[in-house]
Formats: sequence, structure tokens, C-alpha cells
Amino acid sequence: MGTSKQSGNGTGTVYPRRNKEGRITGYRGSYFTSDGRRRYLSAKTKTEARRALRKAMADADRGLIFDADSLKVGECLDRWLADSVSDTVKATTFERYEQITRIHLKPTLGRVKLKALTPAHMSAASTARSWRRDLRPAPSATFTPRYIRLSNRR
Repeated sequence: MGTSKQSGNGTGTVYPRRNKEGRITGYRGSYFTSDGRRRYLSAKTKTEARRALRKAMADADRGLIFDADSLKVGECLDRWLADSVSDTVKATTFERYEQITRIHLKPTLGRVKLKALTPAHMSAASTARSWRRDLRPAPSATFTPRYIRLSNRR
């Protein structure tokens, strides 16, 4: 009986992708996330697929998994506020961040798919007439426009 290498449970699966003639054209990896969803990735070689699979599973373990294909910037901002900000800052800071995203960021960028977001979107949003009008400082709020511009550079 020959020995064969087997992967353990929870390590994901790498398998060949074949064309109509049965020739291997690449490799595909799949794994399950903590929420039970199956994710896929592709690579040209089996080694690259295994490496990408390990990286993707490690990222998923650290909570860096999301569906960038359909996720919109507005949804990403909502997740960021709920998951990363709400428990780490004071309540007043959280309220201000939420207000900035709701009033200034989501109306201009909220419907753009995260995967399709480009520097041109950011440039267009920052130079839009409505953006400048919305950021015109009130007598007591001269800090807000500068704060939003600085927070967009991060």
C-alpha cells in the first residue's frame, strides 16, 4: 500500500481545473469561512494555489474576509463603524464618525462597489460642488472640512 499525502480537516482543498479536452489549465482552491460560506480562489500552479489558500484562510481567521465583488463603499463604512470603531472610541467620537460618513461620504461614494473604487472616484467626490457646499464651515464648525479631508488621506 503506497503512502499518499493527505491534508487535515480544515486546511481547504486544491484541485485542478480542466478544459474540455481534459488538460489542466490551472488550479482552484476552496475553503469555508467561520460563517460557513465557501470561498474560492484560483492560481496557475498547485503550489501557488496552496500558498494563496493558506493566506486567504489566515486572513479569514483574522477577520479580514468580505465579499468585495458585491460590497459597496457605504456597506463597508457601516461595517467599519460597527466592528472596528464602536468599541474603541468614546461615544461622542463614534457619533461624529457616524455623522461624517452618513452626511459626507455615503451620499457621494456609498453606491460605488468597493472593488471598483478608484482614486478618480475620490478625486471627483472631493471636488464635487455639493461636497464643497456641504463642507462650507458653519460659524462654529471650522474644523470639520479640514478633518474630513485629512481622514480621507489615510
